[in-house]
Amino acid sequence: MPAHIDKFGRVVIPKALRRRLGLQPGTAFNIATDDNSIIITPVTAEPPLHIEDDILVYSATATDDLEAALQDLRDDRIATISGPLINE
Repeated sequence: MPAHIDKFGRVVIPKALRRRLGLQPGTAFNIATDDNSIIITPVTAEPPLHIEDDILVYSATATDDLEAALQDLRDDRIATISGPLINE
């Protein structure tokens, strides 16, 4: 089904496709790319918290570089604990 991007960067999903997939106004989507394709996936209504083997588990998708975020937190803790460095 053809679709176009308007001057505001919006794409209208054709009505027949919205009906077939049960999409409603306000539906959230994840957008990804694969080579020269755009993949639009509706976000499921599953809660991020669920129980696995009697343990409460939080499932989510990282939106940033987790390694860099953890390193920043570690650096901040080290700076707070060690105080000012002599060579600064």
